Amino acid sequence: MRTLLIVCFMFTVYSIYHGLSQEKSTDALFGQDSLTDFLKPDVMNETETVGNSGNSILPESLNDTCTITETNGTYFCSCLIDKNHSGLWDFAVIRKWILNSNYEFQFDLKCVNFSMILLPWPIKAKNIDFIRVKSCTITGFFYGLWKSLYRNHSGSSTGHGHF
Repeated sequence: MRTLLIVCFMFTVYSIYHGLSQEKSTDALFGQDSLTDFLKPDVMNETETVGNSGNSILPESLNDTCTITETNGTYFCSCLIDKNHSGLWDFAVIRKWILNSNYEFQFDLKCVNFSMILLPWPIKAKNIDFIRVKSCTITGFFYGLWKSLYRNHSGSSTGHGHF
């Protein structure tokens, strides 16, 4: 029974890692990454380089961090976040930046030494298909949640919300 639970847990983690949802096929499980690749520790160093060609697809602060490729109207953004760029990747800023874009976006974020990214709730946007995050410290997650709760439940004339 314990082995079955462990196998189910690993399958669930693997499915979440690949961003599977009910409408997607299980064929995606056997795509480019294998389960053994997922289980290996993420070894990266700060000598890895990525860069943007200088266009304005993403905010300028990410030009040195992300490499962008476009295929059939979808931008794939691969971002390596090191200690010099820790905290610059901000989902709320990116969500606003691409709001009126005619393109879809996919993000693959990898952090060196658990650099920080800002990923406030809700983690959804009109033009973003998926975000894969590896080895990052996520900050700001509850910011959007508390802001939303305050806006929905503040009825006091003093401006203080009641939770």
